[in-house]
Amino acid sequence: SSSSSSSSSNNTDVILPNLTTLNLSHNDNITDDSLIVLGQGNCPKLSNINLNCCYKITDIGLNCLLNGCNDHIYSLGIKRCTFVTHDTFIKNRHKFIKLRNINVKGCSNIDENCWTDILGLSMQHGKSWRFGESSINIVNIMNKSKNAIRGTSTNNNEFFHFIAIDFSWHEHLNEDVVCELIEKSPLLETLKFRACDTIGNKTMYAVSKTCHSLQKLNVGRCHA
Repeated sequence: SSSSSSSSSNNTDVILPNLTTLNLSHNDNITDDSLIVLGQGNCPKLSNINLNCCYKITDIGLNCLLNGCNDHIYSLGIKRCTFVTHDTFIKNRHKFIKLRNINVKGCSNIDENCWTDILGLSMQHGKSWRFGESSINIVNIMNKSKNAIRGTSTNNNEFFHFIAIDFSWHEHLNEDVVCELIEKSPLLETLKFRACDTIGNKTMYAVSKTCHSLQKLNVGRCHA
């Protein structure tokens, strides 16, 4: 009887053992309750999460979900999830070392120090970064990345793997550092700097010299 009870308990330890991708985006009915259930249910393979425009979720739900999923998050979308703050990322920073894709457009309650820490350490894995209307400091992120690379055997001049970058609605981007990032990202297909007042001729030159696979370019409404 004791053995049977133990076996039954073990079978419920992992409820969704094969779930790798979760897409709840643009669902007005989703609240923290759903994320808490999934987090408590334990999803050990879950590494791709799309919660874009789930306006009701907060740190409570997202933190619980992250606690129950894979040790490495490869893709995270929380576009317009304005109740999520940097607290969740600080608590789970170890899960984002291999982050490839992130969409945090409009997430205004996550500060630039948080992004410097997370993105500076994961930049070598980055493929799609969408940071429109959110707080970043590209200079600090690049410096953090260079320091991280120096601590490994990786060549400091190695190219990045970015396919898409969106830094729209950032008024204080350093164009020289932006150009450095572009010149190390020859695989770019989408590039957006809409309403970025510091972006101009230097960026256009870097793009024309490097981004031969580029399909979408938006630098509209850039004026000092």
